[in-house]
Amino acid sequence: MAKRRDRLNGSNRAHQYYNDADEAEAWIGEQELYMIADDKAKDEQSAMLMSKRHLIVKQAVDVYSDSIQKLSDRAQKMLNEDHPNGESIIRRQGQVDKQYAGLKDLAEERRRKLDHVYHHFLLSREVEDLEHWIAERDVVASSQEMGQDLDHVTILRDKFRDFSRETGMVGQERVDYVNQTIDELIKAGHTEAAAMADWRDSVNESWADLLELIDTRVQLLQASHDLLKSVCTQPAHVSLHTTCSCQSAYNLLKSVCTQPAHVLR
Repeated sequence: MAKRRDRLNGSNRAHQYYNDADEAEAWIGEQELYMIADDKAKDEQSAMLMSKRHLIVKQAVDVYSDSIQKLSDRAQKMLNEDHPNGESIIRRQGQVDKQYAGLKDLAEERRRKLDHVYHHFLLSREVEDLEHWIAERDVVASSQEMGQDLDHVTILRDKFRDFSRETGMVGQERVDYVNQTIDELIKAGHTEAAAMADWRDSVNESWADLLELIDTRVQLLQASHDLLKSVCTQPAHVSLHTTCSCQSAYNLLKSVCTQPAHVLR
């Protein structure tokens, strides 16, 4: 009677294990369908929402490891107790473990892809903003205004010096940030690495061109200031033609400074 009860109990345990294993595989299968879905983010906000949603699902997958471990412990116990179905059960558990491990890999891969998409949108916006910022300063640095007289030139020179310092500090920091971010994403194996490398090259080229424009205008304004100062501040007894000479110097500078930028470089 006791043996019959043990056999019945063992049969019930095996039956319950198989039912639980079926439920585990069904749950894993449902999560796999989500993991392989080909839905794509349209913008930065939707990418962020998809990442947050996936984080919740991934946490559920990670927590499910407790259920898988308990199922594995039951299978191992029946094998150790020489249960008639012990070997079959442990093989089934191996299948469950393999399927669950595959699910965790899919979850991590999807997390990585969503993270890449989100950072791609972030970087795209930063690069676009930086290119626009550089273009705005290109306009200032390309100005051909040289002032109407010495005082005006002095004001222009001093203001442009401030512009040069501010642009240099802020711009270099932003360019360095973009370069570092792109380098890190490429190193991490980002799927859009080639496009990001092109962005980096474009930003660096635009930045170098702007710095060259700024340097050219700094030199021109300083040269204009120095020449006008030397000519226009002569004592009256030195030359009877000071005013004429000053105007001639200004006209010369105006002629030089309205040359195309590539000629002045």
